[in-house]
Amino acid sequence: MDTTPATTGKEIRTEESTGTTTLTRSRIWKPFGDIVLQVESTQFRVNRDSLADHSTVFADMLSIPQPPSEPAVEGCPVVILSGDSARDWEAFLGFLYDPFADQEALSLEVIAAMLRLGRKYEIAAAEANAVRRIHFEFPKDLDAWDKCSAHFTKIEDYDGLPLDILKLAQFKHSRNRILLLGNALSGFYSYRNEAPRLIPHRASPGRRENAGDRLRANHRLSTHILFLVGR
Repeated sequence: MDTTPATTGKEIRTEESTGTTTLTRSRIWKPFGDIVLQVESTQFRVNRDSLADHSTVFADMLSIPQPPSEPAVEGCPVVILSGDSARDWEAFLGFLYDPFADQEALSLEVIAAMLRLGRKYEIAAAEANAVRRIHFEFPKDLDAWDKCSAHFTKIEDYDGLPLDILKLAQFKHSRNRILLLGNALSGFYSYRNEAPRLIPHRASPGRRENAGDRLRANHRLSTHILFLVGR
């Protein structure tokens, strides 16, 4: 079988006791990879050293010799990861193998994958990176908020970001709902009172504020208030 990187959607048919299962080869298919991760019906060919270096769970798991009877693909042992999302692994591995990803704004999908997989597999650097980006865009105090740009720089912006940030914050910071409500109300009144002071500072130095700046600043402000609800 060709070992060159495959494009998303390439199918491999395997016979199992329950019938025929169609497996999809991910675009994350490294020709010099020495292990295949199978998540749902998607397979990823990667390097075990990279996994072990980033994850204490994988370091322990991969230190255990595998019996020769275990399934293999192109000579690589297959590790089936139950309970995970193939979409999460596609996003996370894309980040892991992109040498410039840490210098760019990441999609919330990638950040969510870093949080979920980082927590489950003890990938401390990935989880810390995701948390750091969220805290950068949504700081805890007004002084830090006042220094924020009108544009997101660590997370890719889109229309549905506020609600998705709220969902992600609830996943990361689950607390008593009564306390959350108190924090949200306190944050809402504080930021509402400070909004007239905050918004004019969103224009770049030497340039007059325009309607777009004000709209973006209000968008960030409303997103921050939603984020407080999920803290």
